[in-house]
Amino acid sequence: MKIAVLGAGLMGRVLSMRLNQSGYTDITLFDRDNMDGKQSPAYIAGGMIAPYSESIMGGKTIYNLGKNGLSLWKKYLNKLEVPELYNDNGTLLLAPPNFSNEIKHYINKINFNTNENNYYQVLKQSDIYDLEPELKYNEGYYLPSEGVVNARDTMSSIGKYLTNHIKWEVNTEISCTHASNEITINGMQQKFDLVIDCRGLGSRETLPDLRGIRGEIIRVFAPEVNVSRPVRLFHPRHNIYISPYKKHHYIIGATEIEANDISPISVRSTLELLSMAYDIHSGFSEARVLEMSTNCRPTLSNNLPQIKVDNNFISINGLYRHGFLLSPTLAESLIEYLSTGNKLYSEIWS
Repeated sequence: MKIAVLGAGLMGRVLSMRLNQSGYTDITLFDRDNMDGKQSPAYIAGGMIAPYSESIMGGKTIYNLGKNGLSLWKKYLNKLEVPELYNDNGTLLLAPPNFSNEIKHYINKINFNTNENNYYQVLKQSDIYDLEPELKYNEGYYLPSEGVVNARDTMSSIGKYLTNHIKWEVNTEISCTHASNEITINGMQQKFDLVIDCRGLGSRETLPDLRGIRGEIIRVFAPEVNVSRPVRLFHPRHNIYISPYKKHHYIIGATEIEANDISPISVRSTLELLSMAYDIHSGFSEARVLEMSTNCRPTLSNNLPQIKVDNNFISINGLYRHGFLLSPTLAESLIEYLSTGNKLYSEIWS
C-alpha cells in the first residue's frame, strides 16, 4: 500500500513511525517545514503525559484516550533506545494555602471523570518534603501514574528514525481542497492508495471549523532548583505547570489564549509565568531565561480530537493541548482500523 502522511508534526511523526513498525513500508511523509519541526506546536510543548490532570478540563474522553499514554511512550522510546527521554516520577498538584478547597474540587472532578479512587495520594508537608525536599508547601496531591517526556528531543529522535525508514519530503507545499487520495505537492498532482492528513491548522481547507489556541512557554536554566517531577500549581488566577528536564532545565507554561496568533509572548504572560514559578520555588529568581516561545494548537469546536474517514482519505486532527498525551493512542487506533476495520473509541470517529 502506497501511503502519504501529510504533516510532520508530532501526530504525523508518531503515526509514520508506528505504520512503518507495523509493516507498512511504502510511506512518504510530506511537510512544509524542515526536519527540525520548529513550526510544529510540539516543538515548544511541555510534554506532560497527565491523563488525570487533563481530565479536569478535558473530561472522560481525554482521560480514556490518554490513560495508556505513558506506557505507550515508554514502549516507543525504549524501542528508539532513548529511555532517558521519559520521566515517570508522577505529578505533584499543589495550591497556595488559601486555595486548598479549590484543589479538592479539582480532585472530585478527576474522580468523576475516571471512576477511580486510588490514583492519587494526599500529601502532608512531610510527604511533599520526601518527594521534593525543596518545595515548601503544607499539603498537596501526588499522581504517581503520570509523567513527562522531553518533547523536543522526542520529536528529534522520531525524526532520526523516520529518515532511515521512510521517504520524507521537506519544504513542500501541500494542497488537497477536498477529501481525496490525489493531492497536489509543489504544484504537481500525485496519487496514493491512502492519504492521512495530520497537518493540524494546515488542514483548514478540509476542516474549516479548525481554530488555533495560542500557547506560550518559557524555557529556563535554574541551577538553584532541583525538582524531579512535573508540578502543577492551582491558583485563583493562573494554573501553571513546570516540566523538569535534565541538568536544571525547566519549561514553565500555562497560558491558553483563544487566538490564532503566534506573535512573541506578551509582557503580561511573561510576568505572570515567572512570578508564579518563583512562588513555587524561590530558586527560579536566579534562573536564566533561555527561550520564550509561542505557537497555536489545532482545536475543533468540542476541544476533542477527531479521526475522519472518507474512502481513502483519513484526517486526524484537533489534538488541542493534548498532543503528547493522545498521539500514541490515536496512532494505535488508526493502525487497528487499517488492520481490522474496528474503530476504537467510537466517539472520536466520523
